[in-house]
Amino acid sequence: MKHITYLLLAALACTTAGARPVIYSTYEKVKQANVVLLGTITNVDASVAIDVNRLEVYKGQFTERTLRLPFRDEYRETVESAGVMVSPGQTVLLFLRRTMDDSYVLVGGGQGAISVDGPHGEGEKESVKQLIVVESAKTETVRADTLSAMLKGSVIQKRAALDALLKSDLSPSNPMLNATLISLLDERDFTLRRDAVLALGRLGVQQALPELNRKLKDEQPAVRSAAAAALRDVSKPKPRKP
Repeated sequence: MKHITYLLLAALACTTAGARPVIYSTYEKVKQANVVLLGTITNVDASVAIDVNRLEVYKGQFTERTLRLPFRDEYRETVESAGVMVSPGQTVLLFLRRTMDDSYVLVGGGQGAISVDGPHGEGEKESVKQLIVVESAKTETVRADTLSAMLKGSVIQKRAALDALLKSDLSPSNPMLNATLISLLDERDFTLRRDAVLALGRLGVQQALPELNRKLKDEQPAVRSAAAAALRDVSKPKPRKP
């Protein structure tokens, strides 16, 4: 039976030493995970027990009959600071990476667990499912169409899609994705406007030039700065893929 190791000690050590830990976005967790699971915590003592009867496998293969994550009191503060209260009845997403000895660790140490209880839970679950499609898709069309659908969804989905786009190597050839990104330039949340501007620049969307010029006068300095950078990016010739 493989063992599931809960590596929160590393994250705790980084905090104690004063070093700034690397923060993994949901897209980065999806990319690095061999297995993504959704389960409900049933018991918390020396370890955390996950109800395998209610386990959903989002990515990869998982055939374990039990799932217990070793857990110590000194880890609790670190986990709870990430919003995972580790209490019976809580539903969590787990991003697991397979190790050389065929066991598992959580991606990013203690960051590989996301609580999906509460009003944003459905958005988190849907985002992860869609990001798995983006990460595993064989064609650009599927990736672009999935990201476009996410950009029309909840705020959680929009943020996840923009993060993925800012790390992508997509070409600017999908009209629906380009139009959806341009529509986000008038979002009330300036962080969404900023990231949409940067995504248009990264993709090199020529049709967005008038809108990017307009964003040079946005009320938020961060958006204005992003627009200037995006205009420079769009002006650069995008290298062709082999």
